[in-house]
Amino acid sequence: MMIYSCFIYLLSLSSFVYSKYKIDKPLPLNEIQFSYWLSGFIDAEGNFQVLYNGRHLRVMFKLTLHIDNVEILYKIKKTLDVGHI
Repeated sequence: MMIYSCFIYLLSLSSFVYSKYKIDKPLPLNEIQFSYWLSGFIDAEGNFQVLYNGRHLRVMFKLTLHIDNVEILYKIKKTLDVGHI
């Protein structure tokens, strides 16, 4: 229950900040800000896999999110211009 109430508090805090500064939505990130955000996001939601079957080495990077957050994956894919969803 503690996590749920913290989550609600953070949502109401961000709504307060947006309304106070009259910002409708988050401002777009520049390239450096995006790279910092992406590195933290990968740390939380990503993984690297290295597979070796005796003859071939396969290296893969994967981000896994709930279907409700698929828009985030599409934005990452569009920004980096790589990957499959």
